[in-house]
Amino acid sequence: MKSASAYSSRFLAMTWAALVLLSIALYWPNLHAPYFSDDFLFFFDSPPPHLYDYFSKMGAAAHAYRPLEAIILTVIQQHFRFETFPIHLASFCAHSAVVCVVLAAARRLRMGVIAAFLACAFTFVGQVSVTTVLGNDTLSQAASALFGCLSVFFLYTACLDRPQEHSSPQTVRIVLSVAFYAMALFFKETALGFFLVVMILTAVIVSREPGWPARSRRALLFSAPFITVTLAYLAARLHAGGHYSGAGIYHMGLGFNVIRNLAEFSLAAFGPFSTVSAASSFQSGNKPFLVLAALGWIFVVAILVIGVTLSIRKRLVLCLAACALASLFPTYLLSHVSELYLYNAMPFLGLMVGIALASLFDRSQASRILAITCAALLLVTQIHADRQKADLMTENGRRAASMMASIAQFMTKLPPHSEILLVNAQGLRPEYSVFVLSGFDVLEFGTYKLGPLLGRSDVNVRIIEETDARKLEPQPNLLMLKLVGDVIQPYTPALIQ
Repeated sequence: MKSASAYSSRFLAMTWAALVLLSIALYWPNLHAPYFSDDFLFFFDSPPPHLYDYFSKMGAAAHAYRPLEAIILTVIQQHFRFETFPIHLASFCAHSAVVCVVLAAARRLRMGVIAAFLACAFTFVGQVSVTTVLGNDTLSQAASALFGCLSVFFLYTACLDRPQEHSSPQTVRIVLSVAFYAMALFFKETALGFFLVVMILTAVIVSREPGWPARSRRALLFSAPFITVTLAYLAARLHAGGHYSGAGIYHMGLGFNVIRNLAEFSLAAFGPFSTVSAASSFQSGNKPFLVLAALGWIFVVAILVIGVTLSIRKRLVLCLAACALASLFPTYLLSHVSELYLYNAMPFLGLMVGIALASLFDRSQASRILAITCAALLLVTQIHADRQKADLMTENGRRAASMMASIAQFMTKLPPHSEILLVNAQGLRPEYSVFVLSGFDVLEFGTYKLGPLLGRSDVNVRIIEETDARKLEPQPNLLMLKLVGDVIQPYTPALIQ
């Protein structure tokens, strides 16, 4: 007779497979979304002699020490070149596994069926997952969040959960927790937030010990392996040439930027609207939409707060909120944040949403209607945002691929050691994140790689503004190109009035 643990594992495996298929169905038109913008930073056209060399060198950028992602992407690119479906499939698998961890956590926390379903649904369709699963450079985020969540889950089951039948020994689960945390770090630096989550769990674990001497010993016992792994990661990163304080948008500070970043995270997580539509409305001054969006966010947050207030599991919700905030470290210290970073916190936020709405669902008829309305509003608008953002990313990739094909034709006719300047027209529309890009900006971070990728490593390509292009004199080894509609044509400043 099979154990409950075996049935549970089989159920989770079937759920994972179903979620992967649902991911493919949700993003069916976008499965082959091409490279664009900073995706090109992570196209490793000159990989090191051995894949393990990525552990001793920086990858795509000075802030991006992500050896595990670099290894996976290199293998995929060596076999499939610019075909991106294998990358997306890997991200679908990781994203679906994150939802399965949420489901397993909901069962361990003894949440009801409705609460567990809502937690999983919110995590699965949350609009911040679009960039994670469709970005050709964001497998690191999906995998890092997965292994970070697994680390937290195994530590919880080892030390705070009631032992399950035929479950692995406590020591094994703790070792797995430490190993998963290490993997999360070497996928992406944002996994440092899970170290704080582990410290929160450690504080809960040691609080059960009688007396401070016993608590101190137990705290050191549980935290030492994670501290050791963190120090080893930081040393490896430093040895590879990485840095810990960035410039520009990666500059860190402790001021109003933290409040602004957390507010933006809140809007992206609980706003019943697409962040692309909100940003576009803000830039164009569309006040009616902004007012409607603000009212929608207030409604959702108010319902969730009421649900938490009425719930009998307030302490659990507070702990989950602390874990969500901790998992976002250190991204909320940046001068500018991407909604992609919120992905780390989505499992904890999903569990909070499930508890809050389920507590309302179990009460009066009126509260049940409110809970259903809030859940439907959130899920429907998030799916709409998913589709909108996926289409925008795919269109950006299509434009980038078309531009590369046109540039390649011009490149074949150039003399050795030439330069191509891509002239961005004046008055381009406002842009937002990786979704709304104008002109040649879909190639912005990949121009220095275009020559080698297109077979002309002696040709340098860069983007300039039209005001700068007007000042340049014609040269035999200089070609300036402009966009006329979707067609690339030679640009001659002397002919411009």
